[in-house]
Amino acid sequence: MTPCLKPGAWNNDKIFVFSTDLSGGLYPCFFFGHGELEWENLDTKQEISDTDLLINSSVALPHKVSSAFPKGDIAQLSQKIIDFVDKHQNFDKAATYLSIHSLGGKIKQISADSSSFFYRDKEFLLQFQAWWQRPNDEKSEDYINWIRNFRQELDKAGCIEGAFINFPDQTIVEPSGDEKADKIRLLRYYYGNNLDRLREIKAKYDPHNFFSFGMSIPPK
Repeated sequence: MTPCLKPGAWNNDKIFVFSTDLSGGLYPCFFFGHGELEWENLDTKQEISDTDLLINSSVALPHKVSSAFPKGDIAQLSQKIIDFVDKHQNFDKAATYLSIHSLGGKIKQISADSSSFFYRDKEFLLQFQAWWQRPNDEKSEDYINWIRNFRQELDKAGCIEGAFINFPDQTIVEPSGDEKADKIRLLRYYYGNNLDRLREIKAKYDPHNFFSFGMSIPPK
C-alpha cells in the first residue's frame, strides 16, 4: 500500500493522506496536521468517489508522472509539500496527487556504485501523478503543469534531487538547444554519479548504440 497526498483533501486544518490498494482505489488512512507533522490512523474503508476514473479501466488513461528523492531536512520538505497542496486547486476531472514510496532496508546495505541504482541512501521516493479521462481535455496542460510546478518548487527549495528511472520524465530538464547535452543532464538525474560508468559499459557492449530509445544511455 502506498501513501498518496491528494490536493483538496482538507478537513479544517488537516490534510488527509490516502493509501492505494491493488484494485486502484484510494482510501483515507491518516493525515498531516499543520506545524509539526502528526499522524492518526483512520479505521475506515470509505472509498473516495472522485478517483473512480482510475478503477476498472480497460485502457490506459491520459496521465503524467514524475519523481524525485528527498534531500536535506525532511521537516522542510514536508512543509513545502503541505504549502503547495494548500495553495493549489483540486481539479474536477483529474486525479492529481503525490505518492510516497518507502525504500531503506536492504536497499541501503548495497553501495551506490554497485549497480545502476544510485540513490540507495534514501528512505523514500516521491512520485508526482496526474490522471484524467479524456485525451482532448481542455485542461490537460494544467494537469501537466501541476506536476511540473510542484517538482520545480521543491527543487528550487533544495528539498529534492534525482529521479527514478521507472517514472521517466523528459521535462525535468529545460531544453538548451543541444539535444545530446540535454539528454546527458537528464540521465544524470536518474543515474547520478553512476552515469559515466554506465556509458562506458554501453560503449563496450553496444558502441554503435543499436539498442536506442528515448531514455536509453548513450555510449561514452
